[in-house]
Amino acid sequence: MATPLSSDPAAHPEASWSQPSFELVTDHRPDREEPVEPPARTRSEHLIRSVDILVVEDNPGFRRSVATALVGDGYEVLSAADGVDALRVLEHTDPWLLLLDVNLPRMDGRDLVQELKDRRISVKVVIMTGAQDARRTAQELGADGYLAKPFDLDELARIVEHHRPQAA
Repeated sequence: MATPLSSDPAAHPEASWSQPSFELVTDHRPDREEPVEPPARTRSEHLIRSVDILVVEDNPGFRRSVATALVGDGYEVLSAADGVDALRVLEHTDPWLLLLDVNLPRMDGRDLVQELKDRRISVKVVIMTGAQDARRTAQELGADGYLAKPFDLDELARIVEHHRPQAA
């Protein structure tokens, strides 16, 4: 049985590390991660990076665990600590999936989903939440799916594969 991923900070002692507010995960080994901060541009300008998935989660250890698992499955992954940083990343990238925590500092998941609609940014959104009724929360937000925390890596892989775009 897979070990559940938990957003409990105590479950991720590496969460006390100093982390950039958003990062590019290039390899599943922590010593190979490279922070990236794209230059200021508007979304209408040239996209500087093609990625598959953007993980938006304020808990650094949980964010890293999710991103590392996805990189290990062969996906190009970026991560952000909150909705403000996610919007900055989305100005320069065009992921097909957004894995989004609902309770975030500065701009929470609800506000980010609304901002995506307002800016007409098209991306599948799967929320990651510890809410009692994760399904209802996802429906209220208009999300494409949900993962109830804690979830295991098999659940993560299934939902990502479910939302993966079909080859043309």
